[in-house]
Amino acid sequence: MITLTQVPYDMYSDNDIVRTTLQTKKLSQSNVGTGPLSCWAGVGFFIGPTMSIQTGFSQMRNELEFSPYKNSWVKYHGELSGLANAIEVIMQSGHAQGIIFPVVGVYIEMSPCPKCLPALQNLLPDGITVMYSFDYATQKGDWEAAAKALCK
Repeated sequence: MITLTQVPYDMYSDNDIVRTTLQTKKLSQSNVGTGPLSCWAGVGFFIGPTMSIQTGFSQMRNELEFSPYKNSWVKYHGELSGLANAIEVIMQSGHAQGIIFPVVGVYIEMSPCPKCLPALQNLLPDGITVMYSFDYATQKGDWEAAAKALCK
């Protein structure tokens, strides 16, 4: 079972995963097709002794070798795109240990939606903490305002 924890929306957070995700989002705004209203996520994991962080965002196209989806037209929500990118790096590194991936933390701008939460429960190790800043069901307007301000 995963644990959901709300954290501040802070590009200068002390948490590496939160900080990296939000800084990557801000820096990505110069890329065509990436806007402030894509929900971003970051996944922290270890490959050997070094922690890596992979990010993803909603509407990311699926062009990953190890994706569970075999059609490139499938688009992910933020949390699953970040996780898919992390799985891709882990699988290519040869450090996957069966179905247990060395994931240590996840950050999502908004809490997992009702469709993504069961997928995260199935894909992430038991006991992992999934951090988020805004509640998907009740704080969408707050997230939109904060994301636009972040990406100015």
